[in-house]
Amino acid sequence: MGQDKYDGLNRPYLMGEVKPPANEKMQMLLKVAEEFSGVECQIGG
Repeated sequence: MGQDKYDGLNRPYLMGEVKPPANEKMQMLLKVAEEFSGVECQIGG
């Protein structure tokens, strides 16, 4: 989750132990974001 960018800037990445949310959680958040904003959203690049 962004570690490559920190490495490229020669800065310490302090969230190395933090795990990304489960896919189910991300899908739930995607649905909430779409319903709230009325904009189609996408997970990932």
